[in-house]
Amino acid sequence: PIVFAYPVFLLLLPLSLIRGLRWIPLLMVVPLVRNRDKRPLLTLADHLCYGAGALAFLAGRIARTDRGR
Repeated sequence: PIVFAYPVFLLLLPLSLIRGLRWIPLLMVVPLVRNRDKRPLLTLADHLCYGAGALAFLAGRIARTDRGR
């Protein structure tokens, strides 16, 4: 779920600037509560960084594929 959920969250985060979607950042309460016994902020930061890395990897793959054409 980390490989899918956090990149999707990061992609949706800019939409939180739209009036009806300001609840999107509140989705991060779920992993904070689920990891309350295991350093919740550090775990959340780690998962967000992992999600950003997954997006960067995917963007690199797409860029290489487009260059090859």
